[in-house]
Amino acid sequence: MRESIHATLLLFLITGSASGQRRDFWVTTLGKDTVAFERVTASAERLEGRLVTITPRVRVLDYRVEFREDRSVRSLESTAKAAVEGPGAPPAQSVVARFGADGIVAVLDRGGRIDTLKIAGPADAVPFTLYSWGLFGLTTKAAVARTADSVVVAQWGIGGRAVTRSPVVRRGDSLAVDFFGQPMMAKVDREGLPQGVDGGRTTIKVVAHRRGDLDFDRLTEAFINRERAGQAAGALSTRDTVQSVVLGASLWVDYGRPSKRGRQIVGGVVPYDQVWRTGANAATQFRTDRPLSIGSLSVPAGSYTLWTLPTTRGVSLIVNKQTGQWGTAHDPAQDLGRVELDVERLDQLVERFTISVVEAGGRGELRFDWDHTRWVARFTVR
Repeated sequence: MRESIHATLLLFLITGSASGQRRDFWVTTLGKDTVAFERVTASAERLEGRLVTITPRVRVLDYRVEFREDRSVRSLESTAKAAVEGPGAPPAQSVVARFGADGIVAVLDRGGRIDTLKIAGPADAVPFTLYSWGLFGLTTKAAVARTADSVVVAQWGIGGRAVTRSPVVRRGDSLAVDFFGQPMMAKVDREGLPQGVDGGRTTIKVVAHRRGDLDFDRLTEAFINRERAGQAAGALSTRDTVQSVVLGASLWVDYGRPSKRGRQIVGGVVPYDQVWRTGANAATQFRTDRPLSIGSLSVPAGSYTLWTLPTTRGVSLIVNKQTGQWGTAHDPAQDLGRVELDVERLDQLVERFTISVVEAGGRGELRFDWDHTRWVARFTVR
């Protein structure tokens, strides 16, 4: 994503205030890049919003939530479609859902394919979707309304087939909302309305800011025009494959490639003392057709996943015997072993995480480059 995308956003921040119903705007960023923005209008009877996500292509989601007198959700209607039609654009999708004591009944229309879902769940379940902080506010307000420091809120991801139960813990003026095992931190007011959201400790790493005003329609059009001009934002993290023959061994690596985006990497995006997937999205896959010695670790020919564990003292490479799993599903019981990596400083910035396999000094090197840091695993072929 180009730096000018963030500059475009700044051009459309304006001053003033909306009259009548409460209206808020949200801007979601990943590092220095904007990935979504939202307009939310709320009243006692309903919540309406328009969410625009710009990666990999511009997509517009409109939603409308109706409440009962007790503020529980009565119904949700939503439509989502690509802003620019053409080859590769996903079909439009609409959802009509009714919430009741027996659960949720949802009718989904995916490009003309109609499905009716009956989803078990409590009467106080709330809808959500990624990057919609208007809907996220239903979770935080429900948590605050229960007054306890630790509660569980039932959430239904729009279009999903099950209700999830998300733990929420109060921490001062903030709430820690569980997001796949990691806390999504939300600073909230007395009613539980979010004022800002920090997902830095989750896998998505985004930060969201609430704004009083935004020239929303002009900003939407600007990103649509970028896509029409062939400047779509693209995927946040691309998938890449490395194939090399080193010292007679055929080696293959498949991994996700996140970008720096102006962020601190080691100790930030890649936290200390936590096992990292060594890339993005699905776990990093590794295959060798010859047995290797990576440092002191013997690695038989076969397929593995590669993980790393950075600390303030150094970094370890973890070779795991399980394959095909998601990047948060590290099973230490499947570890083949660990080996310390060499850490080198790079003079030139590496924007996108890069894995390479090369021969150097009569040995093989498995290199992990990002930002100004290189981790190196040296190996021989047995």
